[in-house]
Amino acid sequence: MQVALLRWITDQETRATVGRLVHPGGSCFTLEDPWLWNRAGISCIPAGFYDLERDTFRGRYPNFRVERVVGRTAIELHVGNTVEDTRGCILLGAGLHFDPHPRLSDSRVAFDRFMEAMEGIDRAVLAIVDDHYRPELRG
Repeated sequence: MQVALLRWITDQETRATVGRLVHPGGSCFTLEDPWLWNRAGISCIPAGFYDLERDTFRGRYPNFRVERVVGRTAIELHVGNTVEDTRGCILLGAGLHFDPHPRLSDSRVAFDRFMEAMEGIDRAVLAIVDDHYRPELRG
């Protein structure tokens, strides 16, 4: 099983990285920290291939954790709306707005759809691609 994260905006001014996560049930928008040299808690992770493993987010609800990131731990896919919610993780959202900074909407809806699509799957491969020159991915 493979899940792909296609990043198409990285903006140091707004301190955000925006993309689209393509998974077995469809796709959703993502919001991450900007690239800050893979520093824990404040940077997105490098493009590449990683393991996704089923986990429990802060002991509260099922989610997926990104594994095998050099120098990093505790990177999760979870609910959140703004870059302040990321803490080095990947947020999922059904909608994307710029007001003027990137903001996700309906994060819980997107997250629940992702988890439903991953039902019965405990492990997958996450492929992250920095694809800043493909505007057709923005829809």
